[in-house]
This record gives sequence, structure tokens and C-alpha cells, in this order.
Amino acid sequence: MKRRLITLFLCAITAAPLATLAMQPEGPGGPGGSRGGPGGSGHGGQMRDGHHMGRYIERLQERLNLSTDQVEQIRAIMETGREEHQAIAARYGIDWQNPESRRSLDPNKKQEMREEMRKLRDEHQSKIAAVLNEQQLAEWKTMQKERRAWMKDRKNRKDKRFGNPSPDDSE
Repeated sequence: MKRRLITLFLCAITAAPLATLAMQPEGPGGPGGSRGGPGGSGHGGQMRDGHHMGRYIERLQERLNLSTDQVEQIRAIMETGREEHQAIAARYGIDWQNPESRRSLDPNKKQEMREEMRKLRDEHQSKIAAVLNEQQLAEWKTMQKERRAWMKDRKNRKDKRFGNPSPDDSE
């Protein structure tokens, strides 16, 4: 249960503000570049340093054929989202440099924080959707589905590796 709460928390942070990443050719760490996933960083999509956000925006620009104006609008939305997510985490005593601070958070507080972050993510996704045209929006939704499928597959592989078969397993 604790592992799932941590995973959900990391997923919320990963989704700051988007949980979608473009499929990229296989890199040194697997699909998506250097550290796994469709454009993922392998560390919960940590966009707080700006590097991963920049790579993500490049993938969006390439896959959605964004204009320079759209790129700047999306970058501003994402930067604001990152700052707001960090502020929420800080209010709950989360120190990004100390993973133990995430583990020691009271489950009720963790749920409150997760809900706040989910609401914020939804707001930012709506803002980004407003920047996109119909064709781009459709492709972006495809990217989101790909990311969710990749994350589910990754979770199932991890569960099997640690001897926790997923409910989807028919074996």
C-alpha cells in the first residue's frame, strides 16, 4: 500500500503538468531516451530542474508541429505548473532532495496533497489544450494514452519482478 501511495505521488509529480511524453527511438536506457519511458526521465519525470521540461517541450514541438508562439505559451504554463507543484509539496513538508520526506508523510495528508496536485494538473492540461488546434489536440491525447499504457506496462513488469502479480494477470 505504501509503495502504491509513493508511486501515485510520483505519478502526480510526473504529470506536472502533463503526463504525456512522445515516443522516441530507443536510447541507452530504453524507449524514450536515456532513462526509459516514452520520453521519460526514469526519475519520476523530475521537471523541477528545467532540463527534462525542455526535452519534453522539444518532443511536443516535434510531434505536434508547434509554432514558436505555442512553444512559448506551453513553456510558460509548464514553468508555472512546476513552481505551483513545488509550492504544494513544500507546504506538506516534502524535500525533493530527501526521498524519506515523501515516505514519512501522513497518509491523509498525502491524499490531500495528491488531490491538490491532480486539480492543478487538470487546470494546466486545460490551459495547454486551449493553445493547441484540433489536430494537435488529437495527437496530444494520443500521446497521453501512450504514456498511460507505458506506465501501466512498467508497473506490471515491476510488480512481477517483486513478486506482486498485478490484478490484470490471468495466470
